[in-house]
Amino acid sequence: MKTTVTVRAMSEVSRILGWSEREMEFEGSTLEDLLKSLMTIGGQSLYDLVVKEGKLAGGYVFTLNGQVVESHETPLICGDRIMTMEMVRIFQGG
Repeated sequence: MKTTVTVRAMSEVSRILGWSEREMEFEGSTLEDLLKSLMTIGGQSLYDLVVKEGKLAGGYVFTLNGQVVESHETPLICGDRIMTMEMVRIFQGG
């Protein structure tokens, strides 16, 4: 089954993928399937970079139609809008 969604990549993820927004058609129907189909400019899947020990890595945020996604197993349907970005880290100096 193929699913078509719009992916918007922000900040560091945009640099890693080499683009900022794209309509994507992929095999499957979950965020995991989508992440496995998104290839970085270095030739790795985005899944390999953002899923660690079976969970979404804490340094990245994913939203589905404006709602934060907690799991890479989240189901997707045609027309969904996914946004991804690296979390902003705030450092306090002293």
